[in-house]
This record gives sequence, C-alpha cells and structure tokens, in this order.
Amino acid sequence: MLKPKWIIITVLVLAVGGVGGYFITSAVISGNSASETTNGDKVSEASKQMRPEAEGVENSLTRTQSEGAVVVKATLLPEKSTKNKLVFEIVMNTHSVNLLKYDISNITDVSFGTERATQNFKWDATSKDSHHIMGYLMWNGHVKEGYENISLNIKGIDQIPSRVFSWQKNELKGTTLY
Repeated sequence: MLKPKWIIITVLVLAVGGVGGYFITSAVISGNSASETTNGDKVSEASKQMRPEAEGVENSLTRTQSEGAVVVKATLLPEKSTKNKLVFEIVMNTHSVNLLKYDISNITDVSFGTERATQNFKWDATSKDSHHIMGYLMWNGHVKEGYENISLNIKGIDQIPSRVFSWQKNELKGTTLY
C-alpha cells in the first residue's frame, strides 16, 4: 500500500505536469496560428505595398464579383491611368480552379457606355499562384469623351460567361479620367 506522502507527491507531479503541458501546448498552438499566412493574405499585403499612394481608394473603386468558385476583384487605378491608358488591379482567389490557365488580356474588354474595345490589353501578373493571382491589366486606347461610365468585362472565368465591373464618371472626380 502506498503511503499518504507518496500519494500527495504523485498528485502534485501530475497536477504540475498537466498545467505546464496545457500552457506549453497553448503557446505552441497560438504561435503557429499567428504565424500562418494564407496566399490570399499575401496577395492583399502585396497590393497594399505596391500601391501605398492609393490608400483608401480600394474602398470606393474596388468591385467584387463572387459567382462560381472564383472571387474576382477589380480596382480601377486612376492614379496610374490617363486619357490614353486605363490600369486595373485584378485579384482572383479560389480554392478549386487553376487560375493560371486564363489569359486575362484575351478574355477582357472595356466599354464606355455602348462603345466596346476588345484589343490592346496587356496583363502583368505580380503573383502566379494557381489559386491566388494578382496583377495589373492595362488597356491602351483612347478613353471616350463624354462617357458616363467605364465598364470592364472579364469573360469565362470558372465558366461564368461574363463578370462586369463598372465605375461611374462622378466617382473619378479629381483624377485625369474625369
């Protein structure tokens, strides 16, 4: 039979070990979850670093389309655009579609009301992860005078026939596009 002294010592060792193990496990788990960064987070952070002068623009000039399994965000960048060039930041995120198979410059058009332009696009991808892509889509052409809105149409991503992103002229006051 165990003496009461050994029972007390055993209980104390188990209690200290259990409490210590709990704190160690908690520290390891919280340390891992705090350091894990998803590719989507990396893309968002890269966007902020690449366009620090556009802080706050994303709230009013970013359009999001979430049909299907791909979320597409398009931001018109007036600070990089002129009357002869439009620049859009495109961010696409998914968990199931290989986004690298899409040639963004060939599946996009821009329009000013009813006038549509399908050529003179250049796609410059800044991240090339198959499920999280970010880059700049540039259109070289003349922005139609007297337009009421600018629309960007990206076709065929994840079998969605058309994803249209539009910006009204009055949203662009104070820029070279107004």
